[in-house]
Amino acid sequence: MNDAKASHILFSLPEFLRRHAIHALEEAGKGGGLGEIMAHQCENCKLRANYDKKPNSLMGRFWRWHINFCPGWKAYFTSLPADQQQALREKYQFTKYPK
Repeated sequence: MNDAKASHILFSLPEFLRRHAIHALEEAGKGGGLGEIMAHQCENCKLRANYDKKPNSLMGRFWRWHINFCPGWKAYFTSLPADQQQALREKYQFTKYPK
């Protein structure tokens, strides 16, 4: 992904998501696409942790809605072994990306 496209994506995001994306980019350094970079952040995502603590909170519900189309979550989820995918399907009532 070129720098112009990445900066356009970052500036079109709401502030809290922009900070999350910037942090992910800094942690990952230079590498593949944004989906690949964000995939490594899903396991330690603060929004996901918020959902785990308070699934009915506004941020928790936002995260759950967000994973339905997030390219980072898709890359993360599909990179997991089948047993871990199944555990996440059950934990988050997640039905996309079938077995």
